[in-house]
Amino acid sequence: MLAVLAPRYWGAHLLALVLMAAAAGLGWWQYDSYQTRRAAEAVDLTQAEPLALTSVMGPDDPYPGDRVGQPVTVEGTWVPTGTVLVSGREHEGEDGFWLVTPLAVGGAEDPALPVVLGWTADPDAAPAPPRGAGEVVGWLQPTDGTGETDTDRTDDVIPQVRTADLIQHVEQDLYGAYAVLDHDRSPVVPGADALEPADLEQLPPPAGGTGLRNLLYALEWIVFGGEFNTPIAPVNTPKTIVDDPQFRHRFPWYPAAAHGADMLPFPVRFLGEELPVPEKAPEVGQHTEGVLSEILGYDAEQIARLRESGALG
Repeated sequence: MLAVLAPRYWGAHLLALVLMAAAAGLGWWQYDSYQTRRAAEAVDLTQAEPLALTSVMGPDDPYPGDRVGQPVTVEGTWVPTGTVLVSGREHEGEDGFWLVTPLAVGGAEDPALPVVLGWTADPDAAPAPPRGAGEVVGWLQPTDGTGETDTDRTDDVIPQVRTADLIQHVEQDLYGAYAVLDHDRSPVVPGADALEPADLEQLPPPAGGTGLRNLLYALEWIVFGGEFNTPIAPVNTPKTIVDDPQFRHRFPWYPAAAHGADMLPFPVRFLGEELPVPEKAPEVGQHTEGVLSEILGYDAEQIARLRESGALG
């Protein structure tokens, strides 16, 4: 029998198969992203009725591939200190900048959606960013991925609307998307009328196409996992983790109905041992009489007098 098939190597072979399966799964996931994006790009949503941003995506959600260009309404608080200029945007053949100000969806400290307010040829002529409460209608877009890097992080000019660049200029979480202000349908935004309206024609073309990039990533994951047997797993968000098959198998929920709150079991498993299921925490006053009578020795009459006096709440 070949040495590599000896029983002592079976564990290593099994691990290699598991890792290759994980790499293939990630590759299929990227391929599915490629197919989803291709289908989304074929649908023009820019003239659709606006939807509330919160009904389309949350601050921790991945960008919904079927909502590229979807008009959304956003209400919240402007974050003027996070205003940036995005270079390399053309308007009628002239090179210029987008003025982008984040809009915190809700309170001033809540996650913010970057909003493209308009275009200007001269950064020095850009109006002051809006402040206070704000409401906009804009076209939802996934963040750019042109591959350009911000070579000077000391100024407020960035080469693309990318979260990694924008996050350097704010002190709160950002949505994984941005909106291009629809000047015709949006309520008045202070200063925006001093800018040329930005439009989706000014978006930079994706490097090779976002869909093609997903397809190449899929192939890269498959080749990488097969060649290096590297442990790989998808990254889940708090909303998607509960639907992950492995997570659900290893961490079944303890329901709130039985425990007072949704809970996870202890993450370590022991061979041949079942850990006890935690009990629901006692409610206020649930054990008062037991403690008074069994531990402190109070009789029923004494406990009744305490209740009548209000000492027990």
